[in-house]
Amino acid sequence: MTLEGWAARLGVSRATVHRWERGTRAPDPGAEAAILAYCREMGLLRAYDRGPLAGLTLSAELLGDLLAEARWRAGGAPVNAASLAAPPPAQPMSGSPRVAPAVGPSNLPVQLTSFVGRERELGAVRRVQAGTRLLTLTGAGGCGKTRLALALADELLWAYAQGVWFVDLAPLAEPALVPEVVASSLAIRRSGQQLLTVALIEALRPRSLLLVLDNCEHLLPACAELAETLLRACPHLEVMATSREPLGTPARPCGGCRPCRS
Repeated sequence: MTLEGWAARLGVSRATVHRWERGTRAPDPGAEAAILAYCREMGLLRAYDRGPLAGLTLSAELLGDLLAEARWRAGGAPVNAASLAAPPPAQPMSGSPRVAPAVGPSNLPVQLTSFVGRERELGAVRRVQAGTRLLTLTGAGGCGKTRLALALADELLWAYAQGVWFVDLAPLAEPALVPEVVASSLAIRRSGQQLLTVALIEALRPRSLLLVLDNCEHLLPACAELAETLLRACPHLEVMATSREPLGTPARPCGGCRPCRS
């Protein structure tokens, strides 16, 4: 099976599958379910006599454990099949506290209610997000775009070493202030007469980070321009936006990275 074959089967980009193989990104739960389903369908769950899985009988349960461990690896450390197939570390003694997976920093607002239902929508958004660097959740006002985005963002805290950052644009009336609000949310300051967009690029270029832009509909051109500028200059940045209308950025890869989708 080629990269293109896996990508077409799973509904993600070739670059995403390549990142999974290199260990720089782990499949999200939605992609894991698709991988397991395909492995069952093609009869790939069997014993291997060579390679990193030599001597192991690859079952659905074992593959699920390997993928889950990959997702729980902190800080984006490279993960490969050989390391995951190695014997697991000793478990803590009964009564010892379990070490929680490390997550990046964030400013996600605390939710006062549980996210109940909408598993189908959340699963669909998970799969699309795994294959794009810019995802726009669109819909009528009050349909729950923000709540869905926050639910997914909370699930993805483990995936970004420098965290997940939320920017509420609803109170903003002046499009020219979009970069300023984003910079303020990220605690990024310009130096001297430096343009704020340049300061954002310099600060975000080395960071693995998810930026959530909420309520973009009344600032579409400014949000689209800033998102495209940052994505083209910052290879490890990803953006998720909510809006009543698509951002309208070009649906093409940004510098060889994953495409943008609404």
